[in-house]
Amino acid sequence: MCIRDRNLLRQVLTHNPLGSSPNDDVILEFATAITDASLSKIIKGPKDVLQLTEDKHKLHTIPKDLLNEIHSSTLTIKEAEETVLKFLGEVAKGIKVQLAGKDCSRARALMRKWMPALNEALDYHNLDVRSVATCVEMWKHQKFALVRQERAEEEVASGIELLRQIKGQLFKCLMDSSKFKPCAA
Repeated sequence: MCIRDRNLLRQVLTHNPLGSSPNDDVILEFATAITDASLSKIIKGPKDVLQLTEDKHKLHTIPKDLLNEIHSSTLTIKEAEETVLKFLGEVAKGIKVQLAGKDCSRARALMRKWMPALNEALDYHNLDVRSVATCVEMWKHQKFALVRQERAEEEVASGIELLRQIKGQLFKCLMDSSKFKPCAA
């Protein structure tokens, strides 16, 4: 299946700080999905847990089930990057895809360091869901739950659902009309 209009990639990179600086973070798990701009079509992409070559004794903050999968994983970061790039090539058919997520700046920093080819393959624009939700909270006085999920695949689904809620609330007046007109107060 190919999505031909503007596409959004939900890429969740579960990471764990292994040092005192964000530069010391490593990717532990990833999950991906591509949606069309209306969020009606969702194509689930690759997901997996990566082998960890760093200090495993510092993994005290992650769920036990993920820790068990990390210990048994043989997937390298390079193999994971190649898998996601292949998925993008098959689904997006050469169209640059925007990164969308609850923390795009963190995801981009991790991709620049650990998955540079994937970072370069994506459109340079991001759709940071947390920023949009903050705007809605300020301007429409409506709260959205920004609950962090423990696993990457759950976080992908949570982010898409949050985007749907925001789209339904904030942009409802624009979608109900064929012409742009201001919303009634």
